[in-house]
Amino acid sequence: MASMIMGICSLGMTFFGMFFSGLCCLSFLVSIIGLPLGAVSLSKYRRTGAEEGKGMAVAGIIMNSIDLGIAALGFLIMVLLIGLIVGTGSY
Repeated sequence: MASMIMGICSLGMTFFGMFFSGLCCLSFLVSIIGLPLGAVSLSKYRRTGAEEGKGMAVAGIIMNSIDLGIAALGFLIMVLLIGLIVGTGSY
């Protein structure tokens, strides 16, 4: 359940982070913590055979993975834009 909550929070922070850059960095850190939590929970549910809570673990893994992908894409765009600005010398 913690992974799912962290996934929801990190996706929310990513979209609000587009306006406030500090939240975007925090979102990345929350996703890095939430992804292993989801993987550990999912392995626990597979080991014990319990179905209760398995969907929340999968949802947490998916949401944290999506957020990490968005953060990586945003970082790549930022690096490319900085390179473009510095390369043209119009700063």
